[in-house]
Amino acid sequence: MNMSFKSSIPTKLIFGIGALNRLSRYEFPGSRALIVTGRGRSIRESGWLDRICEGLKKAGVSCCVFSGAEQNPTAENVADGAKMAKYEKCDFVIGLGGGSAMDCAKAIAVMTGNMGDFWDYMYGATGGKKIPEGPFLPIVAIPTTAGTGSEMNNCAVISKNATREKLGFVNDGIYPKIAIVDPAITTTVPSNFTAYQGFDALMHACESIVNKKEHIYGHMHAVKAVELIAKYLPGAVEDGGNIEAREGLALAASLAGMYMMCTAEHAIEHAMSAFHPDLPHGAGLVLISDAYWSAVSDSHTCDEALRDMARIMGRLDGDFVAAIGDLKKQCGINTLKMSDFGITKQEAAAIAENARTTMGVLFINDPMRPNVEDVQTMLERSF
Repeated sequence: MNMSFKSSIPTKLIFGIGALNRLSRYEFPGSRALIVTGRGRSIRESGWLDRICEGLKKAGVSCCVFSGAEQNPTAENVADGAKMAKYEKCDFVIGLGGGSAMDCAKAIAVMTGNMGDFWDYMYGATGGKKIPEGPFLPIVAIPTTAGTGSEMNNCAVISKNATREKLGFVNDGIYPKIAIVDPAITTTVPSNFTAYQGFDALMHACESIVNKKEHIYGHMHAVKAVELIAKYLPGAVEDGGNIEAREGLALAASLAGMYMMCTAEHAIEHAMSAFHPDLPHGAGLVLISDAYWSAVSDSHTCDEALRDMARIMGRLDGDFVAAIGDLKKQCGINTLKMSDFGITKQEAAAIAENARTTMGVLFINDPMRPNVEDVQTMLERSF
C-alpha cells in the first residue's frame, strides 16, 4: 500500500435529505448565479428547479438558467454558456444535474475569464494545451444523480464532436466551492439510469483501487464506495423512492469522486461516447466491464485487490468478474448490448485507437497497461 499522497479538497460538502430545503441558510460565493442544467425537462417538470431558484432568492441570490448541456457536453455548449454568464453578469455558476451539467458548469466557469475556445486549454490529442491565465468563476455543484462524483473533484469531461474527442480537463480552480448533495432529488431518476450511474461510481472506485497510483487515502474512500454501491444499488433500481438506498448511493458517488484515478476502462468508454454521443457514460462502462475486468484478472497484476473487492461485494470466492456480473443481473442490465446504442463491431479498431491516442494517461495508470490491440480485443469481446 502506497503511504505517500497529497490531498486537497477545498469543497464544502453539505450532505443529507432536506439539504436543498435549507438553501436560504447557506452562504453562496456571489449574488447572481448561472444555473447550468441538461437539455431534458425532468428538472423543470419535477419542480426542483423552481424550488431551488426560490431558495436562492431567499438567500439573496438571483439566477438565470442555461439549459444547454448535452449528455456529453461539448466545447460549443461551454461557449454558449459562458456567453450567457457574461451577458447576465453572473458572478458564480451552479451545476444542477448529472455529470454533464456539473462538468459543463465547471468549463463555463473557466471560460468566463479566459479568451478563445475551451479546447485551447485541453491537453491531449488536438487540445491547445494553453494554461488559463484569467480568473474562474466560483462553482456550486448540486448533483441530481448518484454517479459521476463531479461535485467533489477538479475535473470536467468535455467533448469535441468534430474530431471525436472526449477529454478530461483537470485544474484545481474548478473544485466546487460548495457541493449540496440531497439524495431526495435523485428519487425520480429512472431505474435504468440509476443502474448506469451506479456503475459509473462503482467503476470510479474500482479503477482507483487497482490504479498504479493508488494510495491509502484514496483507497479508504474507494473501498467504502464499493461497499455502499453493492449494498444499495439493487434496491434503488427496484424502488426509486427507497430513501435509504438513495442516501447510500449518493454518498458512494461523492466518496468515489473525492479520489478518482481512472484506468484504461474509462478511456475506452470515452472513445465509445466520442463515436456515439448519445451513449450514456455509465451504460458504456457496463458494456465493456466484463471484457475489461476479465483482462485485468487474466493479467494477474492485482489479484489481491480483485479478491478484496469481490468479497466486499458479497462474493466470498473472490471472483471479481463474477461479482460484477451478479450486480448487473440484480440491476437488470446484464442483457445490455452494444447494438442497443448503434455501436458496431467494425468500429472496434477505430475506437481502440481513439482511446489510446486521446486518453493515453489513463493507460499509464492501468495495472496491465494494454496496447491498442488489447483494447480492440476487449471491444470485440463485448459484442
